[in-house]
Amino acid sequence: MLIFFALIASREVLDRTDFVFLMMFASYPLLIVIQFWLWVNSKENKIFLIERTYEIEEGMIIGKIDKNNFSTTEKSNIIKSDTILNTYLLYLSKNQFFYFPFDSFQSEEDRIWFENNYINGLTK
Repeated sequence: MLIFFALIASREVLDRTDFVFLMMFASYPLLIVIQFWLWVNSKENKIFLIERTYEIEEGMIIGKIDKNNFSTTEKSNIIKSDTILNTYLLYLSKNQFFYFPFDSFQSEEDRIWFENNYINGLTK
């Protein structure tokens, strides 16, 4: 779309059709951003944005939304791990993962324990 926008905009004489296409090409990225914003802020997707806390134990990770809502994931369900930009990613599937920044750990010892048990313990 950017190439078509540049080709049409570089013409010496523009007719009405050219202006219609230019407006479509220019407004499309804005439309995508608006749709994404609406999806993120919809009531149906509110659960994805609720803050969670995690307790990491020897064999499982417990994710808590509040005192009554929690989920557990066993270490055996983690298929892959990565370390990117001071962040640990633990993959449960190709598109689903846990995201743990280095600074989310209470101490450096906790982070090292996590790395030894979850990152180094998994095959990459």
